[in-house]
Parts: sequence; C-alpha cells; structure tokens
Amino acid sequence: SGYPINTPWDELFYYPSPVNDSMFYFVSDRSGGIGGLDIYQGIILPPVKPAIIELPVQQPVKTEPDTVFIRDTLVVIKELVPAPLSVVQPAPVKEEFILFLSGTVKDSETGEPVMAKIDIIDLSGDLVIATTASSDIDGTYRIRLPEKKPYMIDLRATGFMSDLKRINIPASLATNSFNFDAVLTKVKVGTKVVLNNILFQSGKSVLTADSYSEIDRLVNFMEDNPQVKIEISGHTDKTGSEPLNLKLSENRARAVTDYLVQKEIARERIEYKGFGSVQPIADNGTPGGRTKNRRVEFKILEF
Repeated sequence: SGYPINTPWDELFYYPSPVNDSMFYFVSDRSGGIGGLDIYQGIILPPVKPAIIELPVQQPVKTEPDTVFIRDTLVVIKELVPAPLSVVQPAPVKEEFILFLSGTVKDSETGEPVMAKIDIIDLSGDLVIATTASSDIDGTYRIRLPEKKPYMIDLRATGFMSDLKRINIPASLATNSFNFDAVLTKVKVGTKVVLNNILFQSGKSVLTADSYSEIDRLVNFMEDNPQVKIEISGHTDKTGSEPLNLKLSENRARAVTDYLVQKEIARERIEYKGFGSVQPIADNGTPGGRTKNRRVEFKILEF
C-alpha cells in the first residue's frame, strides 16, 4: 500500500480484523503518535464510481475582426479576447525538520533488555516534552525531538533504580539521529544511592527549593516500587566537631524524610540516620572531596 498507510516511518504487523473484512490494524512510529510504536486502525473504502462532468466547448478566438455594412456605414466588429489568467505560484513548502533520539536500555549486570519508561525533559522549562518506552525484547527505543540542544532523559523501570542523565545534542550534528544507550541498576537489599543536588541552607538542615526535583525522583521510585523500604542517611565532611556533625547529618536526613512523608510516602517505609563524617567517600583534605562527603544517601532495606 502507498500513503497514508506507508510513510517514511516504520509500519509493521499488518493484522486484518477478525470481525470486519474492511478493517485492519497496524503499528507505526510515525509523527503525531504518543511515542514509540502506536497502534492504528485502518478502514478499506469501497471503490468510488467516477463522475462524468460535461464542460462547454470553448469557441475559437477570432484573430481578424468581422466587418459589416449597416445602412452604408462600415462597422468593424472585434472579438473580445479574454485576459490571460494570472498564475499563482504555490508557496514553497518548508522542509520538515526530523531528529530522532535512539538507543538501548539494559540491565547493568546482565546486559539483558529492560522495558523502561523514558521521559525527555526540556531544560529551559523543566517540562516533559516527549515520552516513550524501550522494548522488552531488545531494549531499543526511538523518540522524535524538536531541535538540536541539551535535554534531560529520565528513565524509570519497575525493579530498577531510576536514572536521570543529561544529553547534549550539538547544533552542528550532521545527521538526523543521536544515539544514547543507558544501563539501569537492579534494586537489591543493601543497594546505596547518593541523592545528587540535595542542598541545604549553610550549616542548617533546611532544604533549598533546588533540592525538590531530586527528591521527587525518589518519590517516583517509591511509588513505582510500593514494597520497598529505605533508610535515608545524612553525611558531613570532617570540618567542625564530630558531635555537631553527627547532629547536623541526622537533622538533614530527617528533613528529607519529612519531605517524602509530605508527598504521601508511608512513614513506616522510611528510616533515617545521621553518620556525621565517619563514612567518607572522598578525601577530606581537598575542597572537591569535602563536597562529595557532604551528601544524603538512601539504602534499600527491603524489596
């Protein structure tokens, strides 16, 4: 079949209706769909009988005038020649811009495909502009993007830790496709994850507004995996006295816990604890190391 069934996109899995001979189904990733391979319904129309339209025969245009005598007076009769029709040139059709993001999503340990929900986030407005899902057969996905620029890609799959990555698509990209492969970590008891971009007022346990988007990702993870119980842990660098560090880290872990409870995550699913500076993950002797040590983590307690 030709257009509109076949397009430059992929049309697959033609399936006739079992109850209606004039109806069929197929899947396509064409423009305007929800994302990925969408299901479409087609109807076979009956043939149209051609209509016969009779057009009047145009009289030939005379090139020489007729002359007649009326009461001995010579009268010249000129044939009126219609003015030529002006031809309106159609406006040039702007070439449609096409850019696809594609790749695979797989298990970080086994390499097996993972069916994940994929949200594309526009950084300028922090809004989800496109959504698709990776295949559970081979982990592949493909999604259309509006322009070449940086985006955030949010990946979520049941039984796996969610992941948020930044992708930078250069404006100078010479092709109409950009590849991004992702791996997700399977949820296990004891798994620890650092919550990035959790910020507090200096020396206090008050969350800043910039922290909310990161904690909201943890909220999504808890909602996607209702059987999970976690421990929120606060950590500091080695600056200052250890009793103060211990108290500060505990208060910050509690602040994150309180935010989760406000988002309707059951309190009995969350524990929190402060560890002060006794569990460093970097060198406290450098500014960069101290920054990494000032962190909030969560650990899987039950799954």
